Amino acid sequence: MEHPPESEVSSNVELNEVEDGEEEEGEEEEEEEEEEEEEEQEEALPVGNLGFLDGGTEWELSEHELDQTIQAQVRQLLEELEEARETALKHEDDALELQGLLEDERLASAQQAEIFTKQIQRLQAQMRSLKDEFDSVKEVKDVELERLERQLQEAHEEIRGLHLDAEEAAAVHENEIAGLQEELCRLKAELERVQVDRQEYDMELTALRAEIAMKKGPGTGDSPPSPERPVMPPSEEQLPSASDEVTRLQEALQTLRDQYDDLIEEYQILQESNKIMVHQLEKLEALKYNESPPDRSRSKSNDSPFTDSELVGSADRRFSIGRRNTLRSGGSITFKSVEVVGMASEYDEDERMERVEEGSEHELEHQLRMEEEKVEMVQAQIPAGGMKPFALFAVVAGGMILYPCLKRGTSSWMKT
Repeated sequence: MEHPPESEVSSNVELNEVEDGEEEEGEEEEEEEEEEEEEEQEEALPVGNLGFLDGGTEWELSEHELDQTIQAQVRQLLEELEEARETALKHEDDALELQGLLEDERLASAQQAEIFTKQIQRLQAQMRSLKDEFDSVKEVKDVELERLERQLQEAHEEIRGLHLDAEEAAAVHENEIAGLQEELCRLKAELERVQVDRQEYDMELTALRAEIAMKKGPGTGDSPPSPERPVMPPSEEQLPSASDEVTRLQEALQTLRDQYDDLIEEYQILQESNKIMVHQLEKLEALKYNESPPDRSRSKSNDSPFTDSELVGSADRRFSIGRRNTLRSGGSITFKSVEVVGMASEYDEDERMERVEEGSEHELEHQLRMEEEKVEMVQAQIPAGGMKPFALFAVVAGGMILYPCLKRGTSSWMKT
């Protein structure tokens, strides 16, 4: 409901005041006329009573005074009449002015009402447009929320897949670590056995040296120095060859020790990679359990940090296993060393491992042939009695060299 403007109310109040003033002036004029009539009646009483006065002069004086009094009253009445006319004209002018103001106020109020009506219509149109825009924005927001929910679900699935891959990789690493531990224990046992064999070889070498010394002793005691003395160089050649074999055995022992050190280093590297995998698994689990699905009641007004930042990206964790070749003076043995180098597929890694293992097998076969040739050379230099320890050592060394390679080859074949 529209209220009348304040100007119109003020004009109505002024009109009411003007009308009240006009009524008061009319009442005052009536009162003045009544007073004039009463005065005339009072003046008429002395005039009527003048007939009772004695003498002609008194009559003339009274008549003259009466005329003056009447003239004065008439002049006073005329003046009052003029004042009343002026006041009436002034009030008429004021009334006309107030009527003009009232008309102006009515026109202004009508214009303001028209302006207000247009503004209301314009605001209603704006409200309808804003409502349509709000509906469209709400639809877009619903579509965006559905898309984000799908992306969140895909991210959860990807995280689960990565979690499974990480668990599989951790299981593979644990299996490799267990295999390396077994191989390390086996190598320790072999090293102890080689040390025992070395002690036996040292004892046999001592026995050989004693036998050579015994063979050399009777020759020197039976006859004095003679031209037949140069016959001894073959025995003197046997001593350097035996010392060479001892040196070679020491080198082989050092090689086994180096192999043991490399295996320990490889085991430590595998432990570090396993720790890295466990840490990444913990991070994935923390990321998985910290993420919560968007609440629809809250997503209507606020967007989660997951939608602002977009979703959490998936961590790339790929492991590749390289090879490292360690060359020693007595022979060469190939070891695995594990290092985290970036992104590589498991298929390419398996192929590369197979190629390296094949190369290491060929290399070990070549080394075995070289060892056999060395054994043959030693057999040609050492007598029949002293050949057994060196042949036994050659067989043991060849078995120790080939066994790890064959074991790794069979384990890789079983995995494939």
